[in-house]
Amino acid sequence: MDELRASQGRWLKELHLTKTQARQAYDLLHWCDRLSLILCRQELPEMGRELEIYRAPLAAGRAAHYVCQPAGPGTAVVVRPWPFACKQLEVSVEAQQLQQLQFRDDAELAAALRQAPTKTLSWTLQAG
Repeated sequence: MDELRASQGRWLKELHLTKTQARQAYDLLHWCDRLSLILCRQELPEMGRELEIYRAPLAAGRAAHYVCQPAGPGTAVVVRPWPFACKQLEVSVEAQQLQQLQFRDDAELAAALRQAPTKTLSWTLQAG
């Protein structure tokens, strides 16, 4: 643990960051990761209900951020409070969907992924 703390201190110095700045960057990364998982795992609630993403990484008081899709699948995804300078943005990811749920080993999974077609999933995010 002491070695890890020493490394963290060295990294902060090398990157010219304070602990607060590093924490804010980590929180932002966590927020983005959580939102990407919600989108990629198709976890947006139905009927316009909201789902908490994560505590706001850069907001005073760290209020929660929420995501919903009020007009249903295939329509804009609303994020509130809106954390970006632009009013809307497009995000996308390449995905491979497998129908098989279990694999004998990593090699079988790797083979299935190589054979699966790749498709692009995309969303329009907008201020709520």
